[in-house]
Amino acid sequence: MTPEMVHIALLSAATLLALGFHRYRAAQVGILLLVLGQALGATSLRWEEGACRFLPLLGLLSAALPEGRLLSRRHLVWLFLLLLAVGVTLDAPERLFHSMADAAAGPLPIDGHRNVAMLWWLIAAVVAAGRVWRQGQASDAGAAAALVLAALACGGPTATSWLLSAAGACLLAGLLWGNYRMAFRDPLTGIANRRALDETLHRLSGEFRLAMVDIDHFKQFNDQYGHDAGDLVLREVAQLLARHADGKVFRYGGEEFCVVYPGTDTARAERGLEGARSIIEQRTIDVPAKSLAAKPRPASSKSSRAPRRQSVRVTISAGTAERNAQRKHAQDVLKAADQALYRAKKKGRNRVVKA
Repeated sequence: MTPEMVHIALLSAATLLALGFHRYRAAQVGILLLVLGQALGATSLRWEEGACRFLPLLGLLSAALPEGRLLSRRHLVWLFLLLLAVGVTLDAPERLFHSMADAAAGPLPIDGHRNVAMLWWLIAAVVAAGRVWRQGQASDAGAAAALVLAALACGGPTATSWLLSAAGACLLAGLLWGNYRMAFRDPLTGIANRRALDETLHRLSGEFRLAMVDIDHFKQFNDQYGHDAGDLVLREVAQLLARHADGKVFRYGGEEFCVVYPGTDTARAERGLEGARSIIEQRTIDVPAKSLAAKPRPASSKSSRAPRRQSVRVTISAGTAERNAQRKHAQDVLKAADQALYRAKKKGRNRVVKA
């Protein structure tokens, strides 16, 4: 398999996978790099120059615009511009082609179509990286890396196919990692979800301890402060548990979490849970004030520009259980931990109870 066939296969696979996952920005980058690879490998200098002038601008457009539906107007405009760029490169009169190519270089103070392309690809990569920083999409991270590699591919005639192959691999990695996060990460709290917990419990063996954790009086909290405030509390508690419980934390459902402690160190679980409970009890969380936000305020009021907030505190209860001769299966241990959690609530909440 030649290097050209490798990069075509990888970029084609990434493009098709991106379309299947509805990650159209990554699909657009894949299409652009497929065309770029064909242009850089062609014997026609005009085909190479056209690709270096026009394709990076389309890459910048892909990185800058929001990602909409497949048949949205912005995608149709993008496709039209791509077809226009290909048509101008292949069939436009020489004078018109060079005029449009010079205009595509824009204000960049450099010469040479490959150098111009490198700079535009890098600008597009920076824009894509900024989107990753704001939104954290793994597919955008793969696209940003692919745009950097596209810039390097335009830097010289050597190793072009391998650089484009690496770009295709980055696109694939970003798409697969993003799909993994969708499947096994809770989108609200950012921690592992129930499906990841089921997979983990299925693989557990030997000695281990499980803990079930619940936010105390969470329904009443939601009724008093609203679901937006409840979501903030869920995220904060989840992150505090992940940092301080000293085990692998999963969102079990609603306001419940499960913590997995593999091994025989039961004192580790007790220290971690008690430490996390104490830290959560002392932590103040800023949430929107539901009653204040619900009241209309005059448009001229300066205070209406910033939503009012208030500080709240919550507590957690936890029940733990370990695997033993009577509880050989993970589901049995989980059930015992849930029963211990129930006893913690009956005893007044804000405590850790062992099965």
